[in-house]
Amino acid sequence: MMRRISQFPYVPKETGPVRTSGTVLARVTISRDGRLLDVAIERSSGLTSLDHGVMDTIRRASPYPPLPADITGDRHTFQLPVSFNFNQQR
Repeated sequence: MMRRISQFPYVPKETGPVRTSGTVLARVTISRDGRLLDVAIERSSGLTSLDHGVMDTIRRASPYPPLPADITGDRHTFQLPVSFNFNQQR
């Protein structure tokens, strides 16, 4: 999942110097065939824009690869820590 998410990077849209970092703990539910069924913030980074950006990125990265055979059931919920570190002069 992380490999797929990394293909859709989140970049803050603020202007001027941007120094943003944090970790969002997302709760992500995936169907057996890789469809995103649900995403929610389990623990905020403390930055609303970062939390929303991570959720948007998880949604944009869908669909995901099918669940591996060793995960049973028609869906699985993951707790996914997503770390972000952006430091750029604009």
